[in-house]
Amino acid sequence: RIASGNMSRICGFMFLVLCILPILVQGNCPSVAFTHRHVCMNCETQEDALGFALARRRQSATLTIFNDGRLHARAYWTSKQEANGRKTCEAIETIPIVWQCRNLLDSARAYCYQMYTNTAINIKHQELDGHFLGMKEQRI
Repeated sequence: RIASGNMSRICGFMFLVLCILPILVQGNCPSVAFTHRHVCMNCETQEDALGFALARRRQSATLTIFNDGRLHARAYWTSKQEANGRKTCEAIETIPIVWQCRNLLDSARAYCYQMYTNTAINIKHQELDGHFLGMKEQRI
C-alpha cells in the first residue's frame, strides 16, 4: 500500500513531467493569437481565404493565411530565444496552401491569391503576442 503522502508526491511529480516540462521545452508555441489569425483549417479556395481574412482584419491591409490545421499542434513548433531577448516560435512544415490576402481594409477591393502550394515553409512568429514575423521557403 502507498501512503497518502507518497501518493501526493507521485501525483505531483507526474503533473510536473506530463504538464509543466513540455511547456518549458516548447514555450507557449504556437501562440493562440497566431493560430487564430493565420491558420485556417478549411481555406481551400480564394473565397474561403477571403472570408477568413475579412473576419480577422484589424489595422492591417494584408494577411498571410496557412491552410494547414496541423499548425495548431504544439509538436510542430519550437521556442527560440533571439539575440535581442525576444522569444519566437518557429515551424518548418510542408503547407498545402499559403494564401496572401490584400486590400483588406476595403472589402470591395480585397482579394487573396496562392503564394505557395505544397511547399516546405519556415514560419516564425512572436511567442508573446503571436505577431507574424515572416516565412521563407525551405529546401528539404
